[in-house]
Amino acid sequence: MKKSTSIIPEFMAKNKDDTFMFLMPLRLKIDYEDYGNSMFKVAVKNITKNKFFDVHLSPELFFTKFRFHQPYKNGKQDKKSKSNLLITKKQIELSQHQIIDKDIILDKLIDEDKIVELLGWKRAYLNDARKTSCFKIDNRFEIVIIPHYAVAIYYYYRTTVMREAALRCKLDDLYIAVHNDGVQASITIPKYITKEEAPFICRFATIEHATRMFERIGNFINVYIDYTQKKLQDHQTICQLKRNCLSMRIFL
Repeated sequence: MKKSTSIIPEFMAKNKDDTFMFLMPLRLKIDYEDYGNSMFKVAVKNITKNKFFDVHLSPELFFTKFRFHQPYKNGKQDKKSKSNLLITKKQIELSQHQIIDKDIILDKLIDEDKIVELLGWKRAYLNDARKTSCFKIDNRFEIVIIPHYAVAIYYYYRTTVMREAALRCKLDDLYIAVHNDGVQASITIPKYITKEEAPFICRFATIEHATRMFERIGNFINVYIDYTQKKLQDHQTICQLKRNCLSMRIFL
């Protein structure tokens, strides 16, 4: 099986001379037949042709291969092209007690123009982007905004196997045995799990809070599906009532 690091999206392979930029994930595109195969719907800009489109991509690609707001050509970073955003790198220390809000949408944190800027000034994607769930953190020196998708990519979508297990709520698929006595921890993993993944899986399997967070990834999909189905049923009920009212008017 090929590793995700060797994958080049089809649109890049077909346009080898064009430079592209992944702007941001808009939402999770759920695979209703198998939640584990759900993907990100991602806004993309063709910098060369100044065109925008969205595409469905595996979330782990944004841990193993690509970064948002970085230019790429034929699957590789295009160092000759630059992002229009002012991007700076720095290291900061954060802790749980600094979190002011664990689930606040982006629209309540930054101005609309800033969100549109993240989208390459393409307002067509604004409605989805403004609903992006985030952590709001105050570390005394500044307010830090971390989108939920960034946390999910780092902790849960590191590889295809981890993404599938998280979305299916099947943590047991990731290890054979685990032990943690509070001082030392050990884990036995199957062949399809890498050593780099093992510490994260061990944490999910042995720390109660981490286990709950892992399970929330898959449970979120069930809650979302229930919500959308109820919304659809309500919409169908309203439509039926309108038809009934129209029939009554015609009859009268």
